[in-house]
Amino acid sequence: EQRVYLEADVTFPSLSALVEHYHINPLPSSNNSMPNYSLCLHIPFGYVPP
Repeated sequence: EQRVYLEADVTFPSLSALVEHYHINPLPSSNNSMPNYSLCLHIPFGYVPP
């Protein structure tokens, strides 16, 4: 089982703000097996930024 932990010092007022943030910024990763790989969320179908 793989788990992804988000930054402790970054808080979000809503789920949509979290999605918007990690659509632009890569998710934090401690995976050293793929150092040139970063993961960003895709905006869900129908999502409209605030």
